Amino acid sequence: MRTKFSGFLTLLLAFVVQITFAQEKTVSGTVTDDEGLPLPGVNILIKDTSTGTQSDFDGNYSIKVEEGKTLVFSYVGFSDQEVIIGTSNNYNISMNSDNELDEVVVTAYKTTTKKRSTQAVTTITAETFEDRPNASLLQSMQGQIPGLNISSSSGQPGAGSTIILRGVGSINGNVEPLIIIDGVPVDEDNFRSLNPNDIESVSVLKDASATSIYGNRGANGVIIINTKRGQFNEKLTFQYSAQYGFTELQNLNLELMNSREKLQFQKSLDQGTGATLSDAEIIALSGNTNTYWEDFFFRTGTTNNQNLSISSGSENTNNFTSIGYFEQEGTFIASDLKRFT
Repeated sequence: MRTKFSGFLTLLLAFVVQITFAQEKTVSGTVTDDEGLPLPGVNILIKDTSTGTQSDFDGNYSIKVEEGKTLVFSYVGFSDQEVIIGTSNNYNISMNSDNELDEVVVTAYKTTTKKRSTQAVTTITAETFEDRPNASLLQSMQGQIPGLNISSSSGQPGAGSTIILRGVGSINGNVEPLIIIDGVPVDEDNFRSLNPNDIESVSVLKDASATSIYGNRGANGVIIINTKRGQFNEKLTFQYSAQYGFTELQNLNLELMNSREKLQFQKSLDQGTGATLSDAEIIALSGNTNTYWEDFFFRTGTTNNQNLSISSGSENTNNFTSIGYFEQEGTFIASDLKRFT
């Protein structure tokens, strides 16, 4: 009997020890990004509870939590991290950048996510612009953003385009949206001449709540552009891209007359030059006179696009430098019209 009672006391003692170890303890550490830099303002919550804290300016945090509980680390632009608390009192967390950059929405002076944003904002990233043989950013944006209408009155390379967002809002005034590049308002000409390979993301603000911060300047909508920049603690990186293409007219699926057939046709109708010529004169006149005017006025156009970028960064500075060359020849040979004027 005494042996059974002693065994019962042993089990009870072990249970009490386990309860003791389950009591709260203080856990601390540092939260950094994937490059080792401290992240301030990271939300740290005990999973399935409302208890939590935030990292300070240096990325340090401290929280009371029981062993076996899970801490959830979340930050805008980074994937959530979960850590199960064990016997250690120190947990240093490295947050991984979220590759889905289109989930981050830029609205004026702040950023948020699509899930939390109640505004009519559409964001497209550099993946949309890269590897596209377009002369301007506008051509890459066509068909990518609902409600954004981009039209051109000419098919000539480099021709200006009209940007209309949310419809035409004025009869005599400017109908184009406000353009913001890296926080600075610019005119439409600077926007059109921007190299698409220098763009990181484009956010288009459509409704009144999104554009209210800009006042009446945002009445026609706002286009916010963020350009690429170097990363801190980044090695010197070179990136080069080249594109070369051809542009041709579609084949004309028609059988055309030569000069003799045309004169014979005019003679049969008793109209035009052929009506006054005999068969011998038609043969003599059309012997070596056959011009295919499409070959005379049109050609195979070429597109040459070259881009070079250099980026680097240290602990306190970052740098991004780029140079681009773009040349596009149209299919119409306008210079040959001078001989007819």
